[in-house]
Amino acid sequence: ENEEEALKNAKEAIVCYLEGMGKVNEIKTKPGLIAKEIEVTL
Repeated sequence: ENEEEALKNAKEAIVCYLEGMGKVNEIKTKPGLIAKEIEVTL
């Protein structure tokens, strides 16, 4: 596995983690409140 592929895999893992956290935050957010969205650039 080369470095480029390793970086791609790491980015995918981070995106999946953040999407999962977003779903958790949606569940915890009370109706009527605005959940904030974050963007990560690697």
